Amino acid sequence: FFFAKFLPPNAMQGNEDDDNAERRVKLYFLNTDGKWDDRGTGHVAIMRDETDYLMSMNSEEDKEEDGTAKAVFTTKISQDNVYQRQQDTLIVWNDPFLEQDMALSFQSASGCLRLWNEIRVIQGRPTSSDTSENSSGDEDYGCVANDLRLYPRLPEPRMSSLSGIQEVITSPVSQRDAIAGLVLSDNYLDKLFDVFDQCEDLIDTESLHKMFQIFKSIVLLNNTQLLKVLFSEDYLLRLMGVLEYDPQLPSKQNHREFLQEKVKFKEVIALSPEVKATIHQTYRIQYLKDTVLPRMLDDGTFSTINTFVILSQNEIVQSLYKDKTFLKQLFDKLDSETDEAQVRELVVFCQEMVTMAKTLTLQCKAEFYMELCKYGMFHVLGSCLLHPDQRARQAAVDILWQSAHQEPAIIRNYMMCDEEWARDHQFLRNVTTAVVQDPDDSIKGQMVDVLKLLLEGNTEWGRQDQINEILGLFYGGSPSVVQVLADIIMRPSPSNITTQYHVLELLAFCVTAHTHRMKKFVMQCNMIGKVVALLQPHTPIHLQCAVVRFVKAVVVSRDDYYNQHIVKQNHLQPLVDLFFANGKDKYNLVNSAIISIFDYIKKENVKGLLLYVVEAFGTQFECIGYLDTFKDLRRKYEQHKHRAANQVVEEDVAGQATNNGRHTGPRDVRDDEDEDYLNTDEDDEADEEVKPMGNTMLRKPVLKADDSEEGACALLGRTKQRTPPLIKQVKEPAPAAPPVRRLNMTTADADPEDADDEEEERVQNTDKRKREDYAQDELESPQKRPVT
Repeated sequence: FFFAKFLPPNAMQGNEDDDNAERRVKLYFLNTDGKWDDRGTGHVAIMRDETDYLMSMNSEEDKEEDGTAKAVFTTKISQDNVYQRQQDTLIVWNDPFLEQDMALSFQSASGCLRLWNEIRVIQGRPTSSDTSENSSGDEDYGCVANDLRLYPRLPEPRMSSLSGIQEVITSPVSQRDAIAGLVLSDNYLDKLFDVFDQCEDLIDTESLHKMFQIFKSIVLLNNTQLLKVLFSEDYLLRLMGVLEYDPQLPSKQNHREFLQEKVKFKEVIALSPEVKATIHQTYRIQYLKDTVLPRMLDDGTFSTINTFVILSQNEIVQSLYKDKTFLKQLFDKLDSETDEAQVRELVVFCQEMVTMAKTLTLQCKAEFYMELCKYGMFHVLGSCLLHPDQRARQAAVDILWQSAHQEPAIIRNYMMCDEEWARDHQFLRNVTTAVVQDPDDSIKGQMVDVLKLLLEGNTEWGRQDQINEILGLFYGGSPSVVQVLADIIMRPSPSNITTQYHVLELLAFCVTAHTHRMKKFVMQCNMIGKVVALLQPHTPIHLQCAVVRFVKAVVVSRDDYYNQHIVKQNHLQPLVDLFFANGKDKYNLVNSAIISIFDYIKKENVKGLLLYVVEAFGTQFECIGYLDTFKDLRRKYEQHKHRAANQVVEEDVAGQATNNGRHTGPRDVRDDEDEDYLNTDEDDEADEEVKPMGNTMLRKPVLKADDSEEGACALLGRTKQRTPPLIKQVKEPAPAAPPVRRLNMTTADADPEDADDEEEERVQNTDKRKREDYAQDELESPQKRPVT
């Protein structure tokens, strides 16, 4: 705990035995910058006047007018233990009479020891015969003078030495650890507090202000060990007393009176003496940090004190949740208590316990919530959400909000495993009731946040099957929870504005997080139309923005069903009307939110909505000149139209070329017949008969003799709506034969072996093409597959 101050490199050292050299010294004063100033070389001696022993030094350079050596300093030898001998040739001290840090660097070690023993004799202290009192060997003394270290000295605590103490304690940062070590030694704190008691008894305001500065500086030393002692039960209240005398405040503060008389500790459940003592200490440290010292604390000291608070809170929480008897008593009493005031105190106690648990480690935090859940905390809180006392409701909601942020999976697990509550979704319905009916707006907002966290489809916070079950509770039932929330949209009134705002925020979240479930609900209930109907001139701005955010969430989902529904029902019309009602040439919050929707449609090129917006509102937006969004929409619209026109022309040209026979090669014949095959059922092909007609073959379905009438009707029914296959003439042998699954070639002119080879090759090619066609058809349109 000591620090170093370096003397200049020309400080004298040596081991000369000359008697004159023994008294030869260099004198140094410590300046305000913490550096040592050389005050000259001379000879030191001890003298005695009528009452005291004096130490003086005569300069060997400066002379008086009579030719005698000039005295550099003269001071009384203090009876206090202020002197230190270091490095064999140094004596340092803080002179209480000159109020100056001083050092004598001797030319010889023997001269230093001689003067040192003289001082000790005068003080009545034992002398020393060891020339290396503060060292372990002679080899340590061969260093250069800038390695000589000087230690700080704290004056003995007295009312007359308060200024000197204040000066030492407010030394530079590099000295903090050394000073903290001195404060912790020799019962220095007890002596300082005794001096404070004397000053307070004498009502010495000036001294009390100095004591404030001293203890303020001690706190700002930011030494962990020192703060731990100051914050102990023995010193904390005494420290509060010293800090009542702030010279910058017009009057004395009454921190001790407040902590001892006005603060009342409510013990709703019996606690152990150790836990109660820790609670008292933690509260007082928080009071010190937040009330007494906030103006004067630097960041480092604030962080250190805050760490003390956190560690104390962790100790309290771990002591409580590991006490099974305590938890059982707490929640049994909370479940059975009927007195509203007592319920309020119990719930507030749980709230404070959960708040302190935020700083626990992840493992301890999980254990904490699991223990509380096991003893029925969430079961009790579900009932407290509807408690008539507002403070109890606020505390219960805050507990759920913090729990959902820390461990949502534990709440989900409780909702699914508690048979009494899971049977009729009571917990979820109580949360919904709090959103819809509670008069406190802050409770509504917190409950919506809880619902978002519980419904969030993020497997990081829980198992997917567990989340799916919770979603089933939310979207299932009659009426469903989401339906109960959405019904508030249909009840516009000034009292429902805040509720509608929070519900819209939740619905927008659901559109993003629960794609399929929410889409079904939105489409069945026409939620988009109901929501945009809220956009009236008298609607508050924050509610208008919530409506726009909901619509944007729908648009951003890029779902074709949503887009078709918006276009068909013209759901963007109310937004456009609101845009122009707010002022088409104005930048404001609502208009910016609406523009963001059109900007998204433009950037993401949402074709269906882009065409709809330009065709329905393009003329209205032509007058908007202060941004390029609508001009870009018009340009993209023209590009789409141009592209569509070119595609139609290309299709017409291709069809005309086909009709004119300009591309009638074997590949055209094969493609046409492949199309005929895809339009034919497999069962039809299995029963086809091939009749030779010169160089052509005609395929047509036939009925066998054993086919029933019902089978014939079924076959006719399957082919009733299908266009009959075209009859094509192909010269034998054709490069690409019609796709036939089973054929018995009966051509008279063909060689039997050649016919077999051609038939085998044709069947292989046909099967290969059919497999490719089936695969492609499966990808593009599953409904067009041949019926088997």
